[in-house]
Amino acid sequence: MMRILSRPVAISIALLLFLSVLLTPYGAQPLSAAAATDPGRIQCEAGAISSGIRRRAVQRTAVDRDRICVRTGNEATRTAAVSAVALVIRHSFFVISRSLSTSSCRSRDSCAVVGVWAVVYEGGKEVYFGAFGLADREANKPMARDTVVQIFSMTKPVTGVALMRLYERGKFRLEDPLEMHAPEFANVKVFAGLDESGQPIYEAPKRKITIYDILRHTAGFTTGGDDGPTGAIYRQIDPRAFTNTLPQFMQKLGQVPLLYHPGTRWLYSDVVDVQAYLVEKLSGVPFDKYLELHIFRPLGMSSTRFTILPTDADRPRLAAMYTRNDDGTFTRMPDEEAYRFNGQAWPMKPGSFGLVSTLDDYMKFARMLAGGGELGGARVL
Repeated sequence: MMRILSRPVAISIALLLFLSVLLTPYGAQPLSAAAATDPGRIQCEAGAISSGIRRRAVQRTAVDRDRICVRTGNEATRTAAVSAVALVIRHSFFVISRSLSTSSCRSRDSCAVVGVWAVVYEGGKEVYFGAFGLADREANKPMARDTVVQIFSMTKPVTGVALMRLYERGKFRLEDPLEMHAPEFANVKVFAGLDESGQPIYEAPKRKITIYDILRHTAGFTTGGDDGPTGAIYRQIDPRAFTNTLPQFMQKLGQVPLLYHPGTRWLYSDVVDVQAYLVEKLSGVPFDKYLELHIFRPLGMSSTRFTILPTDADRPRLAAMYTRNDDGTFTRMPDEEAYRFNGQAWPMKPGSFGLVSTLDDYMKFARMLAGGGELGGARVL
């Protein structure tokens, strides 16, 4: 999904899907007649809550017609904040819809985005859906509610939920050394600089990597982006190759020296893939199968998975991929490149990326989180 959008809009969509979790349980309630005379309550306009949004923009989206009434104190602050967020989201998609329908967006290369859609739930009910632009520009195929997209790093929250299911069942403690469950990391070393001859120095970690570390990117792993010896070793070993299984990924990652001592720095790394490996190791079930059995199937996320083959019935609904050029135009990525991971069944089933999904599928996941781990009678957490 993110690759077909401009950077600002992509960030907005990611924020929207995150905030859907926030909005669901705390949606503003309509003002009642009794509440208007209750001194223990306050009455306000949603349009007045967010001073950063122009009044005429509020009027266009008709949000300022939704009056809310909440109790004073923390509840009032929380409800006001949530209403303001809902206002911003609705206004953002109002702007997007106008940009995709005005004369400035008549040619296929002049739009701010190629295609986008969104859904908003408040109080457990759908209050907004919008789909704009194209899922496949060359085929003139519009963004539809059932368009399938590659969700990239939005795979990570799914992995986190899977691991937390096992935590709730007592399979591990957060303070456990990682090597207790993944002995591949029992003998890791830490890069400590270069000696006088320019050779790397390695030392034992000052403390062991813990499960805490792999949940917060403080384990010490590199992703191969640094120019030092650790990055070179990582690139040579290539743990993330699609031909590796998760156990092979971990075996190779355990050979790469740490870039810093565990717990001393934050650095984005492969820790979410380590989480996926722990799910597989602690459950005794392949990671992708665990997601299917314990998250996707109970929640009815029927389109969410790692592989979408050319022969699959929903493959025609898979959105094309585009890159944005410096001049604002978009170039379609060759399908062989765009669908390289998802288009065939690789041994690798990562925790940090790789799922395809739909808007409604992912909203079910978000609503489950908002509902305290349960949706429609299915309890995940």
